Amino acid sequence: MPNSAASDIESPGSAPTTAMMSAWDVLSWIAFKEVRPRPDSDEAIDFTYRWSDSDAGPVLEALEARASVEPYCTVQPLILDGRPWDGNSYVHRAFSPVSPKMLRWIRAKARQREARLVTYSELAATLRAELETLADENRRIGEAQHALMEELRASRLTAWAKRDIRRGEVNPAAVHEAVPFSIFMDELVVVTEWGTIGPDPEHPTAIFRYHGPQFRDVRFATADVLAIWPPPTVILPEPAREQIPVVSRDRQSRGGLPPKHDWDSFWIEVALYAAENDLDPEHRTELQRHMQKWTAER
Repeated sequence: MPNSAASDIESPGSAPTTAMMSAWDVLSWIAFKEVRPRPDSDEAIDFTYRWSDSDAGPVLEALEARASVEPYCTVQPLILDGRPWDGNSYVHRAFSPVSPKMLRWIRAKARQREARLVTYSELAATLRAELETLADENRRIGEAQHALMEELRASRLTAWAKRDIRRGEVNPAAVHEAVPFSIFMDELVVVTEWGTIGPDPEHPTAIFRYHGPQFRDVRFATADVLAIWPPPTVILPEPAREQIPVVSRDRQSRGGLPPKHDWDSFWIEVALYAAENDLDPEHRTELQRHMQKWTAER
């Protein structure tokens, strides 16, 4: 079950009053089968602080260039609209003359965190791993967003949200209402991870082409979400078979842990074998061989 912050929503009519999930809760549940905290500004600031710039792709390229067998620095001037280069603008700091200084700063900060000397190769490997993780998570969130929109367009899931007065203007008196299914038939409309319903922010012209209503503070009934995307089935391994030692009645009555070896059965077998074969002390070797075989089998 997702561990979402359940809340009741205020809405007239038949609006649900059961546990609700935010848009991010639903997207993370679909993508990862768990409700994760939404990445906040603190994490973004920390990432930017560690790698010197929010656009970390060029930083990675600069680190790999610095860690190569023959280090080099890539310089890419920024030229706009075919105009002559102004002599100061670059595509990115990592592609400018200050790149070596920036990389040394990144390495110094890493040394403070790790309390050891960190190589440029290690920094490049760490940044690449983080970028690959972020890319994979973003891909899975995108797929979850697509799956959510499919259910909304098929009228199999109801979204509850507060309607804005007009584009970008919050209605302070708005209450949660069921968003009409027809809203989601517009290919420009999406449910964002920030809990809004409106033009797709990733679409280049959606914000200008869409003129329909917009909503915020989107909620979904937890029960409805779990009915479509149920929790994963956990198959527990079968317990290992344990051989339970045979304990005589007198030992059971005394309580405590059973002995490591069942000496009662052992001495009973000695007595039975000796009686059945009419053995005397001279046949000790024969008895020993029999008991060795008996213990090996038992």
